[in-house]
Formats: sequence, C-alpha cells, structure tokens
Amino acid sequence: MANPENVYLGQCNCGAVKFEFTGAPVASGYCHCVECRTARESDTFDFIAWQPAQQRITNGNDKVRTHSHTSSMTVSFCSECGSGLFHTNVLGVHSTSRSLFRHSHDGKVPQGLEPQLHIFYGERVMDVADDLPKFKDLPEPFGGTGELLA
Repeated sequence: MANPENVYLGQCNCGAVKFEFTGAPVASGYCHCVECRTARESDTFDFIAWQPAQQRITNGNDKVRTHSHTSSMTVSFCSECGSGLFHTNVLGVHSTSRSLFRHSHDGKVPQGLEPQLHIFYGERVMDVADDLPKFKDLPEPFGGTGELLA
C-alpha cells in the first residue's frame, strides 16, 4: 500500500511507545557493524535511518530509556517490554528496526521502507545472497570510502 504522505507509524512490541517518522528515510538496509550486531544480538541490523527532525514520539515518551552502548552509539528501548527502539550514531542519525513498523501497518512493512543496501559488509559474520549493493563501510555521502564488495 502506498504512503503518499510519507508518514510511517511504528511502535514497540507491547505498544507502550508509539512513534512516527515523516518524509523519506536517509537510508534503509542491513548493517553488519559489530556495534549494531552486539546491540541487537543478531548477525545484522535491519535498519531504517532518519534525521532526528523526522522523528516524533507520539505516546510513551516516559517509557523510553537510553543508554550509551559504545562511545559512538546510544541505544533507546521501551522500559515495559525491552524492545529496541532507536540507535543514534556519531552522525546524529536515528536508526530503527524495520520490524517495528509492521505493528501499525497490518503486519506489513510499508512501501518506501524496503532495504536498499548493506553497510559495514566488511565486518559481516555471514555472506548474504541478494542483489543489494554491499559497502565495505559506508557510502561516500555518509563519510565512508564508498568501496563496494562482491
């Protein structure tokens, strides 16, 4: 289903924290960096990145807890259910998991939030067989080398 207003609603797993992002994301894909993998306890982080001005918490701001995961990343989560909500990196970009949007969109991730790339693929713990570009670190516009890996 199309989203002509580009307003994307999301929430934690228990619904105590609800949020919205407005406008097109900065990027959407899979991060393979060690910080994201350890923060999410996963092989990859299925991220959607936004500028802070694009985010608004609409319910449960008092339930959001934040801690410094590393010197370059903070992680916010719901104090009720523990759902990871947002990562904020040194660039100030907020990233959230694609799966948190399915709760507000009939169980589906809305159009416009499809993955576009892999970042920090040079740090991967497993190969991924898809046709998305795989950046060794970050694309040049985000401060990386822009080097692509096969």
